[in-house]
Amino acid sequence: MVLKAVTQFIDTLFLNPMTASLPSQLELMLLKEAVPLNMRCCSTGFQMKWSSLFRKFFSRVRTALERQFKQGSWQPILDNNNGKHLSNGNESTEANRASDLFHFMRWLSSFLFFSCYPSAPYQRKMMATQLILIMLNVWSIVPATEEKNGSVFLEGCLHPYNKGTTSPASTLLLVGSIIDSWDRLRDSFFRILLHFPNPLPGISDEYMVQIVVSWAKRLVCSPGVRESDAGALVLRLILSKYVLQLGWTVQASVSVVCVRSNSGLENRDGQAYNSRQPVIEYIRSLIDWLDVSIEVGERDLSEACKSSFVHGVLLTLRYTFEELDFRSDGVLSNISEMRHLLEKLLELVMRITSLALWVVSADALHLPEDMDDMVDDGAFLSEVPEVVEAKSCQLEHNDNNSTLLQDNRRSEQTVMVGCWLAMKEVSLLLGTTVRKVPLPSNPSSEPLRVEGTSCASGVPFMMVSDAMLDLKQLETIGNHFLEVLLKMKHNGAIDKTRAGFTALCNRLLCSNDPRLCKLTESWMEQLMERTVAKGQVVDDLLRRSAGIPAAFTALFLSEPEGAPKKLLPRALRWLIDVAKESFLDQFESNSDMHKFTPAKSDNNFDSALLSERNISVSKIRDEGVIPTVHAFNVLRAAFNDTNLATDTSGFSAEAMIISIRSFSSPYWEVRNSACQAYAAFVRRMIGFLNVQKRESQRRALTGVEFFHRYAFYNSPPLSWLMLFTFLNFIILEV
Repeated sequence: MVLKAVTQFIDTLFLNPMTASLPSQLELMLLKEAVPLNMRCCSTGFQMKWSSLFRKFFSRVRTALERQFKQGSWQPILDNNNGKHLSNGNESTEANRASDLFHFMRWLSSFLFFSCYPSAPYQRKMMATQLILIMLNVWSIVPATEEKNGSVFLEGCLHPYNKGTTSPASTLLLVGSIIDSWDRLRDSFFRILLHFPNPLPGISDEYMVQIVVSWAKRLVCSPGVRESDAGALVLRLILSKYVLQLGWTVQASVSVVCVRSNSGLENRDGQAYNSRQPVIEYIRSLIDWLDVSIEVGERDLSEACKSSFVHGVLLTLRYTFEELDFRSDGVLSNISEMRHLLEKLLELVMRITSLALWVVSADALHLPEDMDDMVDDGAFLSEVPEVVEAKSCQLEHNDNNSTLLQDNRRSEQTVMVGCWLAMKEVSLLLGTTVRKVPLPSNPSSEPLRVEGTSCASGVPFMMVSDAMLDLKQLETIGNHFLEVLLKMKHNGAIDKTRAGFTALCNRLLCSNDPRLCKLTESWMEQLMERTVAKGQVVDDLLRRSAGIPAAFTALFLSEPEGAPKKLLPRALRWLIDVAKESFLDQFESNSDMHKFTPAKSDNNFDSALLSERNISVSKIRDEGVIPTVHAFNVLRAAFNDTNLATDTSGFSAEAMIISIRSFSSPYWEVRNSACQAYAAFVRRMIGFLNVQKRESQRRALTGVEFFHRYAFYNSPPLSWLMLFTFLNFIILEV
């Protein structure tokens, strides 16, 4: 109630139907009291409402001050505390109110920047950075001192910032604040610094840039995610301010290099090569840095994971690609070099996968449980004259074993975390690359640039597009995504890989090149073959089939909106048929008593294969059981996705029938997956229970609509079961 009352009170102060009206002195005084009192509010809703009101208030302030300035009734004098205004009657009153408003805005900007001191609470810094970003979007922090037609720009006269805001000390303080513990604050400080002048005050020469880059590299190489993200953001800031905007040559490889360019991007008359080559040099230095990190991991993976391994460098590359416009003139003028760099980057990514994937995949589950018995017991049991000495040696032996065990377990955890972070960043980097990089297109629908001709020799024109990844490389990236999804068992890394795979498939399906569209169909076929592959055991069902549902969902979500769906109907029909075929096989086996055997003869595992994979006989199931569980897990994931609700509704009834019939399966895995899929079908067909209000929805589904929409006429018992389920759900709502 208190927050609601405060919001309503501030609402009356901020908003006014007359958008160009000046606030009164009382309103400004109340605002000056209310702002410091509400800077540490923990309510997210209040923070969002507060930011929205300030956005409207700043727009009103700018309109009002510009109106007074254009009318000539008031002019700000930045060196004094009072504004220059006329002294007669009403104009004097309006000028005083404009002056009070202008100085209030200068006080507010200083207060917000002072609220970002290093030891400030999270709530205060979060609120301050949000309001600063809103203010920077309304008034530029860089004053415009140029003149046009003898009049000073309004932007330079009315911007409400003090000189100390962009001082070297303040700038370095904000740069150091990027290492904050909270992700949102790190990103907010980075966004604020993007509005600062070029070069950054306090980092205006090559020596200071080298110091900042070296500091950022140490942060990137930290095993902590917070430090590596902060270092990557600092390098992204250097890229944006110095490489892209000033045209400086910065190399962040093993040896840090920074060279000032006299013909940067600010010089519009300079040559294109001098202003664009620094981008290529910067990306090449990052790729060389990644190559060195991979070589360290290939020599000793455990030691490499203690110092970040490669996830920090991969994160820096991902931020670089997000900041870079691949269709800009600076990149297209060096397209051949960019293609070479992307090809090398793809090779390095494959090397990283070969190093880290086995750690977070199913193969890691079959490692020996205890690898720590490496101490020679005979060395401790040599000739001992007394029993006391033997006991003491035995105690020392136990202590050494326990210490060695703890060290090895800690090392294994370090390797696991490092490899997981590496695979996560690999997937995110590839996803960012395929979203940003130009892809091949159909030559008949898009004009291509002529690279070279040779008419005299009869050689046709050589046409080269702006594509930086060819068909083979895109197929390699897709196969990599599919391999990672099918092998990895870590849910966090699977989710990031699914996002990258979705981005790749979406770009391919939106392309006008039929060769790219066919790639997604081939990946769908590979995924289907893997789902029903023979020789699968219970370990393949870990994490609810792990990446198989994620891979199918990525293909479903990648289909463009508004276009007819092709992959989703085909896959859902096939999945239902897989589950139905398994049920029919079980029904036939139940009808023949002689077929009651633990395992079918055509699914006998080779003993050599079992010993190689370290699989016990108890993990083997009859043929068709594991694919059926995969099918139900994929159906559950597809029906639980809200974005696929409309497209999956046509398969609800049939999927519901096969899930209910699978309740009688003799295998617990099938019954469990069928029950979970059944719950997803019920939620999608009927809806969610309103737990808070305990009342039915206004437009809830009625019984007549339910049975008219989902026909169960082929099986009367299922109709009764669905009727009882529907009535039970309605009773719970009421």
